[in-house]
Amino acid sequence: MMDTTLTWHEHINNTVNNVQSKIHAIRRIQRFFLNEELLQLLKMYCYPSLYYASNVWLTPSLNANLKSKLFSASGKILSIIEINSYKKLHKKFTRATPEMWQNYELAVSLYDLNITKLPSADWQTLKKNTLQNRRSTKLHFTSTNKLRCGLNVLPNRFMTITNQIEESWLTLSKEAFKQRCKKEFITTPLTVY
Repeated sequence: MMDTTLTWHEHINNTVNNVQSKIHAIRRIQRFFLNEELLQLLKMYCYPSLYYASNVWLTPSLNANLKSKLFSASGKILSIIEINSYKKLHKKFTRATPEMWQNYELAVSLYDLNITKLPSADWQTLKKNTLQNRRSTKLHFTSTNKLRCGLNVLPNRFMTITNQIEESWLTLSKEAFKQRCKKEFITTPLTVY
């Protein structure tokens, strides 16, 4: 069910509860696996449930409390292997935090929108929201909040990745673009984290 506020409370609570039940099931059998096997099991079984269709609901305007729940759930998945701080767990196992994943997904959505130019209304809004600057090689985005749902509109979401994507990247193949974005939004921040 969707409304104009798009808060996603119920969806995220259901997702986190689903992941917690999977964590509980894995904890019961974890003694039968090596850490490397356990990590693979967690990546295949828990993370897809946590981030399924996240490009729809993991938005910049998502409530900080909900982002915290996602971060906590992501850390609890990794804590099965080693209990430590969630930040260190994400860094050690090179797993993106919800915010990192949100930015990566937005970048891929930007690429798709730029290539397909569909939906055309979003493409037109994106063109209006993209500022051109001869001195900067990076893309800079603004927002137009004419709708009640504001930052939930796809072209308005791109503000969170402003000045992080080189304009020239949009001419790359999709795989090359995704590799650059993975480095920009996930790999490099995890080394600094």
